[in-house]
Parts: sequence; structure tokens; C-alpha cells
Amino acid sequence: MNRRRFLCCVGSGCILATAGCAALRLPREPDDMSQSESVEIAACGLDCGACPIRRMPFDSDAAAGVVAWFKKEGWLKEDEGVADALERSMYCKGCHGDRSIHWNAECWILQCCVDERKLNHCSECDVFPCDRLQEWSGQRESYGEALQRLRNMRENPGADT
Repeated sequence: MNRRRFLCCVGSGCILATAGCAALRLPREPDDMSQSESVEIAACGLDCGACPIRRMPFDSDAAAGVVAWFKKEGWLKEDEGVADALERSMYCKGCHGDRSIHWNAECWILQCCVDERKLNHCSECDVFPCDRLQEWSGQRESYGEALQRLRNMRENPGADT
């Protein structure tokens, strides 16, 4: 399966949750994260802080797992490694980061929330939760958790997520 086809298969592109990465089956790191690894909530409500694809540039354990997965999928050759993945921008800086370095810059939630409506999170939208977001949240447990996180953010603005 190629990267583009994989992204189409998972809908919004990100299949991660606070418990870790479902695709890579990597556990979330303990709560001793440095500032650069702090919790970052995506526009859709997913916790990017746990995402090995986002953590790859600064977390060697995450990088090793991601590179092994990329090799298995054929996105990296056997003789390629982390430096090659980073050089080709095969990681993510989050919804508000450099769009050329995003796991799925074509994500419909990202386009609707950040690009079109100029919001940080879907919870800030006048039509939250829209039908499409609610339908998306039913596709995976992590998506349902993300929607609940957004509801909590809406009910308690400024509270830690």
C-alpha cells in the first residue's frame, strides 16, 4: 500500500490516539515528556503529543518504529533510515505547522477547520459538532475520544485537555 492510498484508507489521515499509534502499535511514552514533546491537540481533537510520526525528529524510539513501518510499507528502502525520512519530510508538524511537513495535508478536517474557517480546533466552530465530524468520530475509538476531547474543550475553554 502506498502512502497516498494509506491516507485515503484512514479518512482524515491520522489514526492516532492518546494511547498510542494504532497503525504502528507503539505505546505512548510516559509522562516525562520534554517541552518539545508536550501534548498538542489537532484541529480534530486527536492528541498529537503521542504521535510517533510527529515525534520522529526528536524521539529515537518513535523514529525507529516509524522507519520500520515505512520500510514494511515500501515507503523507505531497506538501506534508508531516519535521515532519509526527515529529508523527504515524511513526518508531521501538526495542523498548525508547516503544511509541506504534514502527515496528511489533504485532511478534510484540517481544510475545513484551519484553512477555511481559520480556527484552531473544531470545538471553536459555530456548527460544532457538524454531521461530518460526528460521522468521522464513529470510524475508530480514537476518533470518538477526539470528539469527546473537543466537547470538553468547548465546555471548559482554557482547561488542560
